[in-house]
Order: sequence, then structure tokens, then C-alpha cells
Amino acid sequence: MEDLGNIFETRNANVFNSPLEIGFRTLFVLNGISPTEVDFNRLVIYDYFLLNSSDFPNGPKSLHPPIPHRSAQIIIKPLILKDALVLMRSKELIDIVFSVEGIKYKANNLTKKFIELQENEYSKKLIESSKWINDQFGNFSDEQLNTLVENNIPSWGGEFIYESLIRG
Repeated sequence: MEDLGNIFETRNANVFNSPLEIGFRTLFVLNGISPTEVDFNRLVIYDYFLLNSSDFPNGPKSLHPPIPHRSAQIIIKPLILKDALVLMRSKELIDIVFSVEGIKYKANNLTKKFIELQENEYSKKLIESSKWINDQFGNFSDEQLNTLVENNIPSWGGEFIYESLIRG
């Protein structure tokens, strides 16, 4: 008989930072800002805020521990987020809106129903943090949001930036 611990570890080894994990969080973000539609860039930033809300003076406790180089998430996440959005759309859990302003993403009825089914503590924290994101940043223009990120990346575990400059 095969060791169940090894099976579990192998089956779940590829979940961390996968399209499934990021897609799951994206559902909470989109539901938390519903009915607002947002573009890809804002989703990348909101995912960072969701995980690292303690980087803000009055933010809720971060969902994940504050790791060094965490600001690199803003650089790396777009590669995975694209696949996450495709996955969530393929399950009809989000809507894609095409407009003159570009491609935007939004929650739909299935998003809300899916989130209502989540009863674990992590999901409750995702709901709380998503609401905080909407309350704090929902009225920011794209320019204001980008400026906030650019001005604060060095203090958000920005060792990555300084290290890359040194190794340059």
C-alpha cells in the first residue's frame, strides 16, 4: 500500500502559485469589487494587496507571511494570472467584457454562489481582505494605483529590486 502522505504531497505540490490558486483568489477579488469591471493590471495589483495587506498601515493582517522579495510578485504574477483567468472563465466563474477601453474582468452570479459555498477560515479572510481592497482602492484611477505601487515597491519587500540593480 502506497504511503498516503506522499500521495497527498505529490497531488498538491503544484497548487502553490498555480493558475488554480491565483484564479481562486481572483474570484474573491472580483466578487469583492462587484459589479465593477477591472483590467488585467488592476487584478495583478489587487492580488498583491490581497496577499500582503499588512504592507499598508491600516490594512488587515496579510494572508501570507511577509517574505523577502515579495514585491517581485507584481512582476511574476502576470504570467500565471493569464492562465488563471482562462481557467476561471472556462468554468464560467467570471465574465470577460470587451469594450473600447479594452478587456475587463468581472464577477458573475456563479462567482457569488461559488464564494458563498466557501466556509473555511482562509476564504473568510479572503472575503474580508477583498472588501478592504474595494473600500481602500476602488475609487483610485489607474494612474493613482500605479503611482502608489511605484512609490511603495521598495518598502514592500523590495530587496528584489535592489539586488537586481547590484547584480545588474
